[in-house]
Amino acid sequence: QKIFASATNVTQEVYERACCVFEELWDHVTPIRHLGVHTSKLTESNAYQYNIFDMYKYDKHKKLDAAVDSIRNKYGSDAILRAPFLTSNIDHMSGGSSKERKTGIITFK
Repeated sequence: QKIFASATNVTQEVYERACCVFEELWDHVTPIRHLGVHTSKLTESNAYQYNIFDMYKYDKHKKLDAAVDSIRNKYGSDAILRAPFLTSNIDHMSGGSSKERKTGIITFK
């Protein structure tokens, strides 16, 4: 577990923190079957405690997240996704489960 020094709504910050926790805990030998990220202590506050070392990064990523959200709201959740999901059978919005597993609808060919 890691606790942020201040609240965030920036996807990149959550991703970077999750990667740090993973690197600290994984032995680079044991196979990984499933990896999940959980957040808690959510807040509706838009306040952010700026750090002199990351202010530009925070603002840039906050604008990027807002743009991605805007595109998804206008054109649907599949309108924009991260590159690794282009060739994956995992739904990019599912949290690691396929669309079939998430909906319970499995088709056989």
